[in-house]
Amino acid sequence: MNASKTILPALAVALALSGCANRDTGTGEVVGTVGGVLLGGLVGSQFGGGSGRVVATVIGAGLGGYLGNQIGARLDEADRREAQTAMANSMEYNADGESGAWHNPNNGHNGTVSPTRTYYNAENKPCRDFTHVIEVDGKSEEVKGTACRNPGGEWVVE
Repeated sequence: MNASKTILPALAVALALSGCANRDTGTGEVVGTVGGVLLGGLVGSQFGGGSGRVVATVIGAGLGGYLGNQIGARLDEADRREAQTAMANSMEYNADGESGAWHNPNNGHNGTVSPTRTYYNAENKPCRDFTHVIEVDGKSEEVKGTACRNPGGEWVVE
């Protein structure tokens, strides 16, 4: 698989997330978002193999971009790894409304990933809406999104 198939989806996620930003966004948030996308993609690329690695990279980039903008500056690499693993496991194994939790005992950061709805989209692909709540330093952030199963069987955040 060539690099453009990995990098282009990650950039699309980054651009989509940056489009949600307020016009008064500071440089630190932009740097945090870009850094989060890059670091999240790097961490994600360490999981799986073949097309699974690409999926993990894209999920990591998307999650990293959002977290980098919102609270990612306070998350370390272990937090991101735990969050990504909980996301992948929850999409694959949890029933709607059933949360998968992650926790970093070194700093107390934690979160839950909950699939909220399972359905088939217009392309007849199985999809799951989800909510990921992340708690850092007593503050919670909520990420909502959708992941759909690709032809290879992996869940891809759309």
